[in-house]
Amino acid sequence: MKTKIIIIAAFILVLTHVVNAQNAKGGITGGVSTESLRISEVGDGFTRVLKGDGITGYEAGLFGKFGIGPFYVKPAVLLHQSKGKFDSYIDGEQSGSVTFSVNSIEAPVLGGMNLIGPVGIEVGPVYHFISQIRDHTNGSNLALDQQSKIGYKAGFALNLGSLILSTHYQGMSKTNDSGKTTLSSPSRLTFGAAMSIGGNGDK
Repeated sequence: MKTKIIIIAAFILVLTHVVNAQNAKGGITGGVSTESLRISEVGDGFTRVLKGDGITGYEAGLFGKFGIGPFYVKPAVLLHQSKGKFDSYIDGEQSGSVTFSVNSIEAPVLGGMNLIGPVGIEVGPVYHFISQIRDHTNGSNLALDQQSKIGYKAGFALNLGSLILSTHYQGMSKTNDSGKTTLSSPSRLTFGAAMSIGGNGDK
């Protein structure tokens, strides 16, 4: 919880300066996603692998955007949750399905370029902080030794004045490469919308 507060507070301070800068604006953003998730848990004498495809997710947060000419930088901080049914495998044998959710704080920093008219292309790294992995079947949480990881994000944005529509593809490798519990998200497709609430310029 302390980490969440620090990240969000720091971003709000940056956003306050951004929306007052030349050719800059900031606002609220949200989206829906579908993704593949893999969770691996090594126990005493067994290995359990959870595979989820087509897992639905939701995200909401704040963004800033400032540019020079056709180029811009767009940082954001997002609260994201994915939830759905996972196929469970123990030592390679399928053992039914379970319902899991993954909660995270994500901070993408995208660099973009306006291409033709309102269409822009953007790409950049994403910082992930995995705050919770919840097993809703038995009401327990999975613990990760390392909750932070860097991923990537790339896609297109349609800039319609104060409204920005976007489609992004992103991925994240294992959050703990050597521990007993690992999480990976090899692919996620997100459809988003953002609304600027201040700032100058039309980038």
